[in-house]
Amino acid sequence: DGFLGRRTAHFRRSIRRSIKRCSMNGIEFEFVGNEVLGENWEDHYERALRVELRSHKGLSESGIDQPGMQEFYRLMIPRLVRRGAFQLIFARRDGVDLGYLFGGRRASVFRGLQMSFDESFRSYALGNVLQYKMIEFLGGSGCELYDLGSDMEYKRRWGENEFNTVSLGIVQA
Repeated sequence: DGFLGRRTAHFRRSIRRSIKRCSMNGIEFEFVGNEVLGENWEDHYERALRVELRSHKGLSESGIDQPGMQEFYRLMIPRLVRRGAFQLIFARRDGVDLGYLFGGRRASVFRGLQMSFDESFRSYALGNVLQYKMIEFLGGSGCELYDLGSDMEYKRRWGENEFNTVSLGIVQA
């Protein structure tokens, strides 16, 4: 409620309408916590990869299904799982995964890493509903900050504070 209270009336109406539409059409949301993941994290990652192939990112060959991204997440996810920091949600209908969102958590801060959904379900606003459901889950578990990552237009209505970070590389000659 606090999050929605800081959004425009149009945003609140739109997200509530999307959540209702998903519910009326049998779309459910499955949170997969570390207690479930354990050694089976790869099974869940494979589920996300199958969704990715049907997403706009997968169809344009720019998603986590690409070799470099697959390798990156195959190294990162088990580290997050070992720390108890990996958070994952799936949108599903009739046992079929339609979308996913995952990220890592440290104390009260969650950093979103990836999200995609089956392009044929775009009219359901699954990306928005996945974001909202993750925020709802995180808020109920004591999370205070959701870091959306790099600045992109579609993320601006979800964020509240913008801050810049700088990465430095040191090269020894």
